[in-house]
Amino acid sequence: MPPPATSVSCSSSLRPGWCEHVKDGSFGSCNEHEWATAHETTGFVEFRFTPPQIVSGLELYDRNCDEQVTAGHVEFSDGSADLPFGALEDRGRDALSVPFAPKLLSGFRVVIDDAINGVNPGFGDIQFASTTPQP
Repeated sequence: MPPPATSVSCSSSLRPGWCEHVKDGSFGSCNEHEWATAHETTGFVEFRFTPPQIVSGLELYDRNCDEQVTAGHVEFSDGSADLPFGALEDRGRDALSVPFAPKLLSGFRVVIDDAINGVNPGFGDIQFASTTPQP
């Protein structure tokens, strides 16, 4: 289990408090324990760590609603190149794995670039593998 992120923020949220749901480990239900943009077709979720963490991949779950994330990218705090990803499984039950070489990060941002079937795309959950670097 990854250590908790120091903070998570979202570009907007359809309902108050939903941003925190993106890291609660629950997914697969529509309008429960998920994050969605507030009437926007794109948006982002940003995780920040103190101290920095070594992160080596993400698991992205879509909302189990009409909207489907069809494209996006990950931005890294270390300045490395953005990493694009494709469509998420529309029912929000199976993760899209986004692997990458381990990186020491103070944070990362997961950006929705495109979505279909509505104006409230989002994530059922975002999971990541991380460890604290040893001195």
